[in-house]
Amino acid sequence: LPNLMKLEVVEFETLKPAGPLKVILLEDVEGVGHQFDVVDVDRRLARSDLLLTGKAVYASPFDLKYYGQIKKEMANELAKKVRIPYEYICIGRDLQALVVPIKVNIENKWTIDRQILKTSLRLIGIDVTDDAVFFDDVISGPNFEIEAKLVRFYVVVSSFSRFYLFSNCRTSSP
Repeated sequence: LPNLMKLEVVEFETLKPAGPLKVILLEDVEGVGHQFDVVDVDRRLARSDLLLTGKAVYASPFDLKYYGQIKKEMANELAKKVRIPYEYICIGRDLQALVVPIKVNIENKWTIDRQILKTSLRLIGIDVTDDAVFFDDVISGPNFEIEAKLVRFYVVVSSFSRFYLFSNCRTSSP
């Protein structure tokens, strides 16, 4: 009887969550990683999106060795690729979704320049440096024709990514 009691406690594998799945990415996947990275991802994401579409393969010992060798052969090509970090892509999407209001005076003369654009960005909660905002056009006023028209300028986030933003002029009295 004591020998049978050893088998009394049984652990059910289905009661525990399975955990992440280790895969090798075959191409750059936004929010996950770059080509030939070995990453741990959620099983549902791996099976429904990455493995079915051919964006990734299971990280078996054979595949780790095989794709590691391919990564070494393609090292020069991979080094030439410009890879924008995912955080910069998210920042760019958030910035491009905005329409920045530019508030100018209806009575006094003004010219839209970097300082006015930078102040307008700060008013909506975006803090940028002086050399990050670029504006090519010369718009001066007071001019009622440009009221609510879209003005295009761009913000440089890093040395290899710049994002175009739109703004509209709103005149107000002092």
